[in-house]
Amino acid sequence: MVEAGVKNQSRGQIVAATLAIIVSLGGIILLATGHNIAGLVALLPNLVGLVGLFLYNSAKNFSGG
Repeated sequence: MVEAGVKNQSRGQIVAATLAIIVSLGGIILLATGHNIAGLVALLPNLVGLVGLFLYNSAKNFSGG
């Protein structure tokens, strides 16, 4: 039962990372082709989410929690 939960969690992380990469690449392509607003709308939320997650985990690990 626990092993199945770990597999599902791992699979979810892979799917989320793949989706974040695809959307980020789409935003970069939009920016490169001159679609500035659409590119930023696609790219910025991903970057903010990834940076926020990194900072949250860094603070959590630093505090020992």
